[in-house]
Amino acid sequence: MDARRLKKSYSAVPVSRDFGCSDDVATGDRWDAAMKVETLREAHEVLRRLRPVPGAQQPELWREFYRRSEQVYAHVADIDRRHHHEALYWVSHERQKAAEFEEART
Repeated sequence: MDARRLKKSYSAVPVSRDFGCSDDVATGDRWDAAMKVETLREAHEVLRRLRPVPGAQQPELWREFYRRSEQVYAHVADIDRRHHHEALYWVSHERQKAAEFEEART
């Protein structure tokens, strides 16, 4: 499948719920909303909105993002049983990314 068809098919899938991640919502509230997701797809969508700006030169911000993302994916692994193993992969991935920023800090 070429990239255009893949992008089109992915963008045609509606997001099932609004988790209050608009720009006018406080960041803490956004993370609370992220912990309410029920599927891996919803987790990806919410975390995409919470991701720091590309090229942000604030390692603490990125480390915190990856640590919290790890928690969201762990939550999803318990709930979305059809995507349990994939969510566990993302837990490991986010943990590794957070550790990279931790190592760079020392």
